[in-house]
Amino acid sequence: MRGKSFYLWVDGIDVKAGLEKDKAALLVARAALSEGRKVVVAVTPGHRESTASWAAVRRDLRERGFGPRAWSSAMGISGFGRRSGDVYPEAEEPRCWNHKILNVLDKVPTRQQQEAKALVCQIPYAPTRREAEHRRDQFVRWCVHQRVPDAAKCLEADWDRLVAFYRFPPPH
Repeated sequence: MRGKSFYLWVDGIDVKAGLEKDKAALLVARAALSEGRKVVVAVTPGHRESTASWAAVRRDLRERGFGPRAWSSAMGISGFGRRSGDVYPEAEEPRCWNHKILNVLDKVPTRQQQEAKALVCQIPYAPTRREAEHRRDQFVRWCVHQRVPDAAKCLEADWDRLVAFYRFPPPH
């Protein structure tokens, strides 16, 4: 797999089993290779989701020849991305849509969440960035009409990172 460009998704899974006082995590990286095949490229134990633990994963991936064009962390703020320029200076960090949608829906009253979810969940599946922006604008108008401005603000925060994947060829 040396030298292939890919997209990389990372997440840490907190491990609650065991008697340790310090929280452990499994650091997982999954890649979409340039020919479209998706593979798990790392499952590594780490201390929480610390920057140092993720730095070790980044160095290991680099040493094995992985060179991502873009990567995304599940929370958008994990230790994987902090100072990642030292290993992958050319990589971009798109924001995770799953967590963004959860954060947006958290700003909507329960009785309105089903309608909000139907609108906001369409956005990341838009075929183009322009269409995604059109769908975003529809959601923002809905938020204004329903008087939930915090949901609109939440969606618009980090917008460029949310739609960064449109700059790259599929698979996203």
